[in-house]
Amino acid sequence: MPHDHKEIIIETDIEKYAGKYMLPLLRPPYMVSFPAELVNENGALFIHAGSGKDIELKSESETKFFYADGSDQQIEFETDSSGKNLRAWHIGWGLKNEIRKID
Repeated sequence: MPHDHKEIIIETDIEKYAGKYMLPLLRPPYMVSFPAELVNENGALFIHAGSGKDIELKSESETKFFYADGSDQQIEFETDSSGKNLRAWHIGWGLKNEIRKID
């Protein structure tokens, strides 16, 4: 079942999440990755993936963001106690996959 996402206002500096990542592309029976960029545009986080249009990522918590296009996908960041990024995850279609930062 799709999750009912609720946007919240956060105090976290989203610039620390910006960068280039390898995101999963699910095409059964295979899963491949493609490069995408998370960008900070005037204090809002967007995902820019190739030739498609940019999609805003709305904050659901200090470390979890959902795609504003209604596709029930999220990007979640795992941080240490000081707020440093340790890992990132793509959550979509019932699957949680680690994404790799490449820049």
